[in-house]
Amino acid sequence: MRPAMEDSELRLEVYAAVVASIAAGRSRFEAQVEHGLDEDELDDLESAVEARLSRALDAEGDGVDPFLQRYDAAMRTAQLRARPAPTASVEELARAIVALERGGEPRAVLERAGLSGADLAGVVSSLGADVGRSTALVEALEAHRAGKRR
Repeated sequence: MRPAMEDSELRLEVYAAVVASIAAGRSRFEAQVEHGLDEDELDDLESAVEARLSRALDAEGDGVDPFLQRYDAAMRTAQLRARPAPTASVEELARAIVALERGGEPRAVLERAGLSGADLAGVVSSLGADVGRSTALVEALEAHRAGKRR
């Protein structure tokens, strides 16, 4: 076993990218190769991050340990990058929302529209925090609500 890694040696962003890749459906092997690690390197990195995370969570005192802040930022960034591209367009999202507003069993409504819940989640996720401010979505919703095809 190699000596413990110092915080400055922890490749936290690489670790986060591997974890996010696995969460997105890649195998552990694919994720480690994609990020330039062999099995031993990934095991060492994983152990080091887990140990440092434990120390940060157990730390006494005021405030949040800076490592936890780095960890959170690295994981959020990696998850955004690993997210698959949406399979539905903003136009399809608007059409589905209007169909759902009209009623019916949601899965059946989406199925008739040729979409799945995952399709909708993907496009909403791709819009992120801007989903409520997307002019393209607002325009598409208005057109579909008015019965106009775009």
